[in-house]
Amino acid sequence: MSIFVTPEWWYYLIWLVTSIPIFYLSMIVMVLLYSITFNKWLPVNNKFKAFMYHDVANWALIWIFNVHVKTTGRKNIPKKGNLVIYANHKTDLDPLLAVVAITRQVSFTPKSELYHYWPINAWLDAIAAIRIYRDDDRMTLKELVKGINNAKNGLAYMIYAEGGIKDRSTDRITQDLKAGSFKLGQKAEADILPISVHNNHLVGERSPFKNTKVAVTIHPLIKFEDIKDLSTVELGTKIKEIINSDFEEENV
Repeated sequence: MSIFVTPEWWYYLIWLVTSIPIFYLSMIVMVLLYSITFNKWLPVNNKFKAFMYHDVANWALIWIFNVHVKTTGRKNIPKKGNLVIYANHKTDLDPLLAVVAITRQVSFTPKSELYHYWPINAWLDAIAAIRIYRDDDRMTLKELVKGINNAKNGLAYMIYAEGGIKDRSTDRITQDLKAGSFKLGQKAEADILPISVHNNHLVGERSPFKNTKVAVTIHPLIKFEDIKDLSTVELGTKIKEIINSDFEEENV
């Protein structure tokens, strides 16, 4: 007799509905345990870390936040070398979007207050993030020195150079980029990769109840040799123009 005319079919249905979420939740727990324990013995740019965090971030965006990411221009991502990435910042989920879009291990420069919350602090420590102390320049400088060494060892850093989320009504960068956001790249002699994130300004008002499709455009790489003589103001203007150039519908 078919299982669909007997009570047993309910067990199959329950198994089908719950098995995938349970599997991925188990993965998240494993990632957190890994981040707390074994991570410190692996190189900062370890490929396994990049693969693992990419999959977990992608699952979280789809199944928890109802956000789907489509990325174009991945061929512009260098497989190795010193790299700093800049993007427009419109939602607290932007770091997850970056982990999904970038095909190598990437870290961030979060404010120190985020380290008060577990498991966020465990994850940030696992990816060698640079803590920004808004009221303590000395501590920030110490963190920056660590970040420079990590960048020279191949860890890519994502920087949101506006200094936080400034305008959630548009994808465009609406303010001048902060000069301090370029210190890491200059000291590490890193290439720069600008990226434009479409529709991330909608995530906050739609997620998780409405599906949001986010499109990430990865622009051509800017070599350090081509920008090393630019001032921070000139560099900020250049990067801002590149990122905003992708939002054609708002250029009118």
